[in-house]
Amino acid sequence: MEEMPPPLSQEFGLEEARMGMDFEESLGRLNKKMDSEDLNLMTTAILVARETGGNLLEVFSRLLESIRQKSRIFEQIKSLTTLARWQGVIMSARPVVFGVFYNRAIKYGLYELNPLRYYKKREIFVGFL
Repeated sequence: MEEMPPPLSQEFGLEEARMGMDFEESLGRLNKKMDSEDLNLMTTAILVARETGGNLLEVFSRLLESIRQKSRIFEQIKSLTTLARWQGVIMSARPVVFGVFYNRAIKYGLYELNPLRYYKKREIFVGFL
C-alpha cells in the first residue's frame, strides 16, 4: 500500500496506521466511508486472513472470482428484465399517446373519416383504451 499514489493509499488507512490507529479500526472506518458490499467483503477477508495466517493471494483470487460472478449475475438479471421494463413504459405511455391522437383527430376533423362516426366521440376514445 505504500507504493500506491496518495489518494488511494490515504483511503486504505495508511495515513491512519502511521498516526498510530489500529489496522482493524482503519479498515472499519474505510468501510463506513465507502459503504460498498464488495469492499466490505475484501476488508473482512483481509482481517480473517490476518488473524488465521491464511494465504492472502488465494483469498483475493477467490474474492475476485465471486465479485466477477456477482457482476455477471446482475447483468443477466438486467438483460432478462429489459423486455418487461419496456413493456411497462409502452403500456404507461399508451393512454397519453392515444389522447394526443384523439385530440388531433378532433381538431382536424379526422373523426369523420372513421367508419364509427355515428358513435359519440367519447365512446370511440374509450374504445381505443
